[in-house]
Amino acid sequence: MQNEGTVPMIVSCEQASRLSGRCVKIEGRRGDGKTETAVRHVVELLNNRVSPFDILVVTATDEAATSFANRLTAMSKEAGNVRVYSAFSLAALLACGVPCVADKPMAIATAAQCNFLLIDALTVLRESESGVFEVSEEAATELASKMARASGLVLPDEVYECASERLDARLAPKIAQSAEYVIVDDWDLLCPGARRLCEKLARQHLFVVGGSGIQFSFNDECVRAFLDELRDGSSRIRSFVRCVDEGDCLSYDNALRARAFAPDDRSVRIVKWRTVQAELEGVASLVRTILDRHPDFSLSDVCIVVPNLAWARAIRASLRVLKMEGTESLEVDPLAADPRKAPAVGALGAYVRLNLLAHPESSLSWRMWLGLGHRDLAAHAWLEFSRWRAAEKLDFEAAREHLCSDQNIFFDGADKLRASFVEAEAFVRRSNMLRGLSLLSCVCPDGDVAFMKMTLGVDEREDAATLCARVSANARFQRLDDAPGFVRICSASHMAGLKFGAVIIVGAVDGLLPVSCDEEAPSTTICAESERQCTLFCDAAAKANSELVISLFQKAPEEMALDFGMRFVRTKQENGRCVAMLRPSPFIGRAGNAAPGAESAEQFIALR
Repeated sequence: MQNEGTVPMIVSCEQASRLSGRCVKIEGRRGDGKTETAVRHVVELLNNRVSPFDILVVTATDEAATSFANRLTAMSKEAGNVRVYSAFSLAALLACGVPCVADKPMAIATAAQCNFLLIDALTVLRESESGVFEVSEEAATELASKMARASGLVLPDEVYECASERLDARLAPKIAQSAEYVIVDDWDLLCPGARRLCEKLARQHLFVVGGSGIQFSFNDECVRAFLDELRDGSSRIRSFVRCVDEGDCLSYDNALRARAFAPDDRSVRIVKWRTVQAELEGVASLVRTILDRHPDFSLSDVCIVVPNLAWARAIRASLRVLKMEGTESLEVDPLAADPRKAPAVGALGAYVRLNLLAHPESSLSWRMWLGLGHRDLAAHAWLEFSRWRAAEKLDFEAAREHLCSDQNIFFDGADKLRASFVEAEAFVRRSNMLRGLSLLSCVCPDGDVAFMKMTLGVDEREDAATLCARVSANARFQRLDDAPGFVRICSASHMAGLKFGAVIIVGAVDGLLPVSCDEEAPSTTICAESERQCTLFCDAAAKANSELVISLFQKAPEEMALDFGMRFVRTKQENGRCVAMLRPSPFIGRAGNAAPGAESAEQFIALR
C-alpha cells in the first residue's frame, strides 16, 4: 500500500470512512492513550459494519497482543474475531509455513535454537520453486506459536523480508493473509522490515499508533473530549512522568495552577525501605495494600517493574508467601546472542557445545554446531546435506557417519560439513564422560559470566543432559497469559502497549536505576545510555492509570552493592558487617517538586 500522507488522528466512524485508503498516524506522549485510541478505532470500524475478518492488529510484543485482544473482547463480543498478532508472531506465521530442516517439530527451548530453525525455514522457502514444502495451516500456526515464545531473535529483518516474499507469492496461511484494515500499535518499536510488512498487509487502510515526543494535534472536538476522558484519573502521574522526561518542573506547576489535579493527590508515591532485604520481602505487602485500596482491581491490574532477574525471583517468592502468584518476562536471555559471531567464546558458544554433548542424537544439536560462527550459518550447506540424505533415504545419524567415512560423497558444502562433523565427533568422544564443574569448564573455557549464572548450583554428579536442562530453564522464564490470578513482574522494556491500574517500580537506587555504565566508556556513551534508561523509566511509570509507587531502600551489604553496581555515599559497620549507604535514583531528582516526599514503607502499608 502506498502511503498518501498522514493526518493527525481519527476516532469517529465518519472520519474512518473518509480516510479509507490512506495511512493515518497517531502521535502522542507517553500515557496519552495511544493504544486505547487504537482499540476504540477497531471497535468503531466494527460498529461501521466492517467485518472483523477484514481487520488485522499488529503489536510490538506478544504480551501487548494479548493485552490488546483482551481489551477488544471487553468492549465488544464481535471484536473477539479480530486477528491480533505481535509483529514477530505474524512474520513467523508467514515465514514458517514450511517445515524446518530439523527431523521433526519440537518444543523450542531457547532463542538460540529458534534462530537456526528460522534460518533453515527461510533457506528452504527461498530455494523452493513451488509449494511442495507447504504444511497445514494448523502446523504452521503451532510452529509460529512455539517460535514466538523464544524472544530475542537477532535476524528480524530477514524474517520479515521472507514473510513479505511469501505474501507476494500467495503462500501465506489464510490466518495471516492481508486485511482491508491494518492497525499497528507502537509503530516506533518495530524494525524497518516489520513496518514494510505491515504496509504490504494493508490493502486499503493503515492506522498507525506511535510516540513522537509531541502532543496530540487537536482538530476535532470529539477527539479533544475523548482524550480528556482518557486523561481523567492519571493527570498527576502524567505530570510526574513529564517532569522526569524533560527535567523541567514547569509543566507540573502549570497543571497544578490549572487544577488538573488536586494538590493533595496521592496517585504518585515514593516508598522507602531500610534495607534491600526489607524491600524484596515487603513488595508483596505493597501489592496487598494497593488491592485493598482499589477493590475493583484484580492481581493482573498490578505490575511490578524490576531492574534485574534477581529482584524478579525474590519478589515472586515474596508474593507466594502471601498466597499470590506472579509472571516473569525479562530481557535477560544470553542465548539470544548473534550466532554468526565467533563460536569459541560467550554463553551461546558454551550452550551449543553443551547441547551437543547432552543431545548427540538430535540433528538440531549438530546443526547449531555447524552454523555457529559462520556469516551465513552454513544454511545452504545444511540444506544440500538434507536433500542428499532424503535422496539416499538415510536417517540423520546414518547419513552423518556415511559422509564422514566416504570422501567421495560430493554435494555443495560437503567438505565443510565433513570437517565440522569430524571435529564435533572428536569433541563428543573426549568430553562425554565429564561431569559437574569439569564439564562446565570444558564447554565454557572462557568462564563467561552470563553462562556461569545460568549454571549456579551445579554439583559433581550432573551430566550434560541435566546441566543443559538447567541452562535452558534459566535462560527462559515462565510467560503466562494475562489472568486475574497473576501479578505481572517485568522489566521496563516489556511494557509497550500495556496499561495497568497500578505500577510499582522497585530498586529505585542509583546504580540499579539507571544501571551503572562502564566508567571507562566515553562520556557521550554514558549520557546516551542514561537517557535511554530514563526513557524506559518514564515509559514504565506512564503505564500506571490510578497509582504509581516508586520503591527504594537506604542500605545494602557492601558486597552486594558492589556486585550489582549500586552507587553509595559511604559505608559503615553494622553488627560486624560492612553496609553501603545508597543514593536514590537520579530520575527521582529530575522530577523536582513534582516528586512527592518519600514515606516509610511501614507508613504506606499502615494506611490501608
